[in-house]
Amino acid sequence: GAAPAPFAELEDHVRPGGRVPASEHGETWERPEPVERDRHVKAWMLFLGIVLLLVAFFQPLKIRVRKAFFKPPATSPVRTSSAFVALAYNGVEEAPPPGSPNVSTDMFKEQMRMLAEGGYNPVTLEDVRAFYKEGKLLPHKAVLITFEQAKRGTYNAVREILQARRWPAVMGVNTLAVKSMNQETLVWHHLREMKALGFWDLAAESALGFSAIETAPYDAAATFFTSPMWLPGENRYETREEFEKRVAGDHASVIADFEAETQSRPVAFFFPLGNYGQYDERAQT
Repeated sequence: GAAPAPFAELEDHVRPGGRVPASEHGETWERPEPVERDRHVKAWMLFLGIVLLLVAFFQPLKIRVRKAFFKPPATSPVRTSSAFVALAYNGVEEAPPPGSPNVSTDMFKEQMRMLAEGGYNPVTLEDVRAFYKEGKLLPHKAVLITFEQAKRGTYNAVREILQARRWPAVMGVNTLAVKSMNQETLVWHHLREMKALGFWDLAAESALGFSAIETAPYDAAATFFTSPMWLPGENRYETREEFEKRVAGDHASVIADFEAETQSRPVAFFFPLGNYGQYDERAQT
């Protein structure tokens, strides 16, 4: 038989577009179109579209299913009291380190048991709002259970304990921390789900309220809401009007975030760290 043609010689016969010149028998060969590749791309696009649809419908569907299985929070129908107790938990975790302001999960569970046995009745933010704004009475031994800064670990530690008793609670939301998308803080879609289930209220807890500001020319600092700010560029303290404008701007920012993310305004505001300037004489004048 004839010797095989060198590769270089074969290469010379190939033309752009994948077409090979006619052979001695008059036949012409064309490179096939990449049909399989197109099919794979279309299949992946269809798969991606289905996944995006599932993600879009998963959250509302999950809320509906959970609502069907969880009864609404238990609150006393008997309203005879004009006072309530507010419990403010910095955080709850399995084993807080020494010196931590957090309480352990076991301690929290025991405290809820003691409250129940003592006849305390949990209330919602709406109950408290109606008490202050409309003069409506509260249940006997009313208690408002609150937590700070939308901490993911706290929520995971307490949610089953509270749901087992069908008790409502309030989560303070520091919007700056939520926007940071860190692993320690609940994000907005978690907070919307909590609110939709009916067991949780959300309270505003500022945007910049946990940030330190300069309060004196010698490097003194305090939290955002507690003291007049020192303005080093002008060598003076901010005026009362400037202080009020700064605080009002923070409130406006938080309200805008709540309206955009939950389609509602916050019912209550938690002063960060429970400090509203009561320890600073300058803020009281």
